Amino acid sequence: MGLHSDNPSKAVDLPTLRTVRPKFALSIEQVTNLLSSLSLLPRTMVGLDILTGLRRGEIFALRWKNIDWQAGNLTVSEAVFDGEFNSPKTEAGNRVVPLSDPALELLTECRVNTRRTEPDDLVFCTRLGKPISPNNIMRRHVFPACDELGLPRATCPAATEVHGFDLLDRFAILLIAYAIFVPVDPSLCEPGRG
Repeated sequence: MGLHSDNPSKAVDLPTLRTVRPKFALSIEQVTNLLSSLSLLPRTMVGLDILTGLRRGEIFALRWKNIDWQAGNLTVSEAVFDGEFNSPKTEAGNRVVPLSDPALELLTECRVNTRRTEPDDLVFCTRLGKPISPNNIMRRHVFPACDELGLPRATCPAATEVHGFDLLDRFAILLIAYAIFVPVDPSLCEPGRG
């Protein structure tokens, strides 16, 4: 058997790439309406994701011991996919994420209204303490809320295409998060003020 002198795959015409899902971005008003229409658990998940940019698997693997209430941050040390816990996808995934006051308020409200608050308990879990299925959250909470509000259906409870929700880019997440969670005098946004 001899070796080929050229690469036969060079003669293959590749199909044109098409966007399978259209991209969209929600306005501040739409995000506010979406969050307002969600019950506590999905509102906390979506709000936390908007405020932190955590990946979906990182949110669903978050444990109470990962939250440092005094320092105002959380430590990402694991992720969950299909019920299996692992370390984050990359070494850079192990990190400390600062939490804004609104993020801490969401987590505090969630903690006050849940039975499972031991350090090793998942922040977002089933009644039996198991990880919640992201698809169940979408089908039972986020999709119906989007439909009721006439919004495009989000694909998972996260804030960006890279991390899921197709809502916004990284910089816009911070701007919208503060517009949603921190009341601002609208006159400060008028032209010529600043």
